[in-house]
Amino acid sequence: MIRLQYPTTQSIWFSKMFTSTTSADYSSRASESTAKRAHIYSALKSDKRDHLSLVSSVLDYLPHVLSLERAALNDSIVAISDESFVWTVPSQLSAKGKSSSSSSLTFETIHVLHVYALALFNHAQGLAENIGSYDSIPTLPESSRKEGDNVLQTAIGFLNTSAGVFRYISDTAIDRYEGARDADTPILNREYNSGLSKLSLAVSQSLAIRKLMSPLHAYTLHNPGPPIPKTHPSPQILLKLHLDTSSLFNASRVMLKSSIKSTLRVQHVDLPADLKAYMKRRDIFHAGVAKKWLGIDAANNGNTGFAIAWLKTASEQLTESVSSSPSERLKILSRSTRKARDERKNELDIELGSIDTFLKAYKQLNDTVHFQIIPSSQSLTSQIPSGRSLVAPTPYSPPQIAWMLKDTPEHDDTSMASTTPNKNNYALKGKYF
Repeated sequence: MIRLQYPTTQSIWFSKMFTSTTSADYSSRASESTAKRAHIYSALKSDKRDHLSLVSSVLDYLPHVLSLERAALNDSIVAISDESFVWTVPSQLSAKGKSSSSSSLTFETIHVLHVYALALFNHAQGLAENIGSYDSIPTLPESSRKEGDNVLQTAIGFLNTSAGVFRYISDTAIDRYEGARDADTPILNREYNSGLSKLSLAVSQSLAIRKLMSPLHAYTLHNPGPPIPKTHPSPQILLKLHLDTSSLFNASRVMLKSSIKSTLRVQHVDLPADLKAYMKRRDIFHAGVAKKWLGIDAANNGNTGFAIAWLKTASEQLTESVSSSPSERLKILSRSTRKARDERKNELDIELGSIDTFLKAYKQLNDTVHFQIIPSSQSLTSQIPSGRSLVAPTPYSPPQIAWMLKDTPEHDDTSMASTTPNKNNYALKGKYF
């Protein structure tokens, strides 16, 4: 699992940045909004990250910053100083801590939405980690297995919401900020947010595949070869799901690298090493497992020659992903890094062991019954089908604004902040794991 780093910000006071000459209640609204923003500032500054608490803080603040943005668009408040909102990209992206600033409330809103999507992503990763390998225990009661599945489904929901927020930033929010075209921060780049949306979907789909396999995972660990149980998900479905997941990880990696290079305007820039290694490993892993299921599907259709070729290719591809990232080759590794490495090795060992069992069975079948020619690995490339998605971004729209200044004109339907109650305000209800 990977955690995405957050940008950081500086503290501000809305009463020092803006004023209203016509509304008597602006002062109290500004103080309330400043206090709610301070919770986000403190959370981002703290070394101890509570991702779910950060999600709640953002949901608490968003209606207020949207109210302020609404007031600014209506000229109900005006700037009275040169103070700006300052946001600094994570050290993962810029070792020197590149900052961007603007007095635009739209600029502020985009960054807060970005933090929201990151927190959803990170919290989902934590949920998936905390349940451990529950689906690997043969003696686990069915009720306990379903509890684990429910946690996975909750994590999938958070990731789909994260993907939807990143997509909203990319497709809608950035268009409303006039300075986006010349921005030198990835956070204000469409491609960067689109890449993070794909990353959220890739992780979501990998968890969805795990949940799909959960009822049979413990059985297949102890019975890794043919025949697969009748209740087992179709190999055709599994191969397409893994192909799509691999494609999402690959597309995300390409888009993130391209957008970071174009916005930070540094000649020799790359993705953070850990993030790059993670996405590359997951891309290779899912592509390899897809080829395993291509082989099993071929054998089920009597094509043992192709089955052997696919399984050999899968084994070679998965073996390539065993190598550690540069940071993991150091002599001293953190406990979390060692744990992640060991879990990854265990996952690969399971798949490689399964492939070996299927391969031996199909070789014996081909040598004694079918006598089919085994095609070259190069000839298989053109026969890889398209993938299939099991998840999708949850469409996002801004929450209801918290208030309107008494002199603010009646809003219209084209404003960014809808005054229609939105279910996104209640996205966390019943999900505080």
